[in-house]
Amino acid sequence: MNLIYYVLGVGVIFIAKLLVNNKNDEPIEKWKRIFEIPADLTMLAFMMGLAGTASLAAYTRESQAITILIVGLSVVSIAIYKENCTKVTSRGGVTQFISVRGAIGLFMLNVALSLIAVILSYSFLGANES
Repeated sequence: MNLIYYVLGVGVIFIAKLLVNNKNDEPIEKWKRIFEIPADLTMLAFMMGLAGTASLAAYTRESQAITILIVGLSVVSIAIYKENCTKVTSRGGVTQFISVRGAIGLFMLNVALSLIAVILSYSFLGANES
């Protein structure tokens, strides 16, 4: 059931950021919001995992290590997001990518990191029971 909340939470955050925070209504901002989805998912996995630790029978060294790993994944995910935003520019009102393959590769890497964070949070930190 909480996995559904993950998906709904990220969906609501994505829609809110895409529609509400896009003040200039520029296409480049929409791309940046799309690139931000994996970073949001990673941070949501951290928050759900941290909340889930309250339902664990014992908070062990393994739980601590996984929490720190998810924090590290969140930091790396945000760094990848920031780097990916530098690969998209708006010249003359036209959205251009400095490297399309690079942007896609970074986005896919960020998606993989966020999925790892969700799986760790859901499997080991009690996010499925909170």
